[in-house]
Amino acid sequence: MSLNKVKSVCSYCGTGCQLTLGVKDNKVLTTVYDENQGFHNGQLCTRGRFGYQFVNSDKRLATPLIRRNGKLEPASWDEALTAVAEGLKSAEASGSDAVAGLITPRLTNEELYLVRKLYKDVLGSENFDHSAGYAHSALSAGAFESLGFAASPSTVTDIQKSDLILVVKTDAYETHPVLGFEINLGVKRNGVDLRIISDKKGKLSRLPKAKTYVYKPGNEVFLVNALAKAIVDNNLVDATATGIAGLEDCKKSLESYTPVQAAEVCGIPAEEIVALATDYAKADKALIILPLGLGYPGHDKALAQALINLALVAGKIGKEGSGVLIMGEKNNSQGAVDMGIYPAGKGKGASAIIDACSAGTIKALYVIGENPVVSYPNRKKITDALDKVGFLVVQDLFLTETAEKANVVLPACSFAEKEGTFTSVGRIVQHVQKAIKPVGQSRSDFDILNGLSGLLGGATFSDPGKVFAEIAGAVNGYAGLSYDKLGQEGALIPVTTRPKFVPAPARQSTAEAGKYALVTGSALYHCGTMSRFGEGPMHVCPEGYAELSREDAAALKIEENDLVKVASAGAEIQLKAKISMRMPKGVVFAPYHFNEQSINTITDGNPVTWVAIRK
Repeated sequence: MSLNKVKSVCSYCGTGCQLTLGVKDNKVLTTVYDENQGFHNGQLCTRGRFGYQFVNSDKRLATPLIRRNGKLEPASWDEALTAVAEGLKSAEASGSDAVAGLITPRLTNEELYLVRKLYKDVLGSENFDHSAGYAHSALSAGAFESLGFAASPSTVTDIQKSDLILVVKTDAYETHPVLGFEINLGVKRNGVDLRIISDKKGKLSRLPKAKTYVYKPGNEVFLVNALAKAIVDNNLVDATATGIAGLEDCKKSLESYTPVQAAEVCGIPAEEIVALATDYAKADKALIILPLGLGYPGHDKALAQALINLALVAGKIGKEGSGVLIMGEKNNSQGAVDMGIYPAGKGKGASAIIDACSAGTIKALYVIGENPVVSYPNRKKITDALDKVGFLVVQDLFLTETAEKANVVLPACSFAEKEGTFTSVGRIVQHVQKAIKPVGQSRSDFDILNGLSGLLGGATFSDPGKVFAEIAGAVNGYAGLSYDKLGQEGALIPVTTRPKFVPAPARQSTAEAGKYALVTGSALYHCGTMSRFGEGPMHVCPEGYAELSREDAAALKIEENDLVKVASAGAEIQLKAKISMRMPKGVVFAPYHFNEQSINTITDGNPVTWVAIRK
């Protein structure tokens, strides 16, 4: 039997790469190269090309589980869904604040919409969030307040049409590798002037004529404000900015961010800050790129608004090849924001939900696809909070570290076993096609949520297309879209900017004597914690590490692959040392994806954690 080829969309990062799955005997055996597929001409990163094996993993959950006498045991779907419905009802009786949810942005738009309906319409709760609450705030709070919509004003096609690209963090290549390819092509084919502001160097820094401005970690907002201040002081404010509300207040807010002050705080010479600001302002077309993610707590509302202010003051929003491209971490991070999977009104965000779990006021917590034990900062706080929840439900593909604590575990399908839509960082809504039958007794999140809603007296839908029709009538930007007419290329969600300047106060990260600045982020081959179940990513990057400079390694007498102890207040872990030329003195980097010796054991959710390092 030959391979059955099914076109779909990658389920790792938010780039929205199209891929073709090669299927045989109800298993995904490969991805098939198709040079005519997607804006990326079929090119995929390591995750997209070789990370599909998690779909076939023998670690997949194959049956519902219910905790009996302290042990998770197999159960039927009827038993499991009835237990979940009764547990949520019981908690709801204590008040709407007693029920909460932590939801992955890996779900389809239709599934995310069902989540929102379940909580708001059925459970009467607005306590739901995703990505720890901060890894989407650049969109849901920053862009929304500054531009009038919670999405990027730019698209992926702007990358190669730009004259100058300003990237925040060299990690943009690690978080969204195919967009790194696009930057590469823009530089090498079109002569794009690439500038990077980062706390370390990286792959983007190696591109021809690229210039990296390495600042002291945690001071991103201060630096961006200083760039805007230099534009103001050098009379480079674009004429379009004068008609935008809040300009004068913004100018006043920038008074304490002079390049001279920024040089002292950020460690970049004042003249380089002025030169970068001048080049950015004078470029005909200039694009800012900001990656988001659970490994980047500093990439938040304030940073997004500082960058949007910079783009507005230089007249760079609303024109081709310009603007700001805010890149959500997961395959449907943009869709999760579009579907409103974050708190509104009196609803609790992820941080407040965890605090309420610790206080015992959250009686039931429904976790869908998130793995906060590993991926959220301050692991002890998370585990202690989950241990205090009276009724914990986890819906996932695997028995994750979070699922191991649950009262009920519901086995979910992978992207290859369901249909629906994802929305990319470039605001393209694309079809996800079902390629294989569900593994074991797993069900799609759509079927699980639909069934649960029915048990609780809520609305049910016959198929994802019916949900999409409701989305098209209810969600801003989706009006006029048709599920059956998205086609292979998908459809662009239009945006209309209503910009205003919003002052962005800068935090300052002050060094602690004798300590190293620990910054976290993504490893090139991984995305969240799901890639741990893919053979490809785990083959090239099987574990966490602590990456430090040659100078620091020499001073500490540390060699490559030595086990080193990394300690913050009250916690310590052991990691293998990785020594590189890209790290500045006094800074150490660690990826956040791994459970064993989890870096989030010692982080607290701040952009920088000050740590001691020893052999």
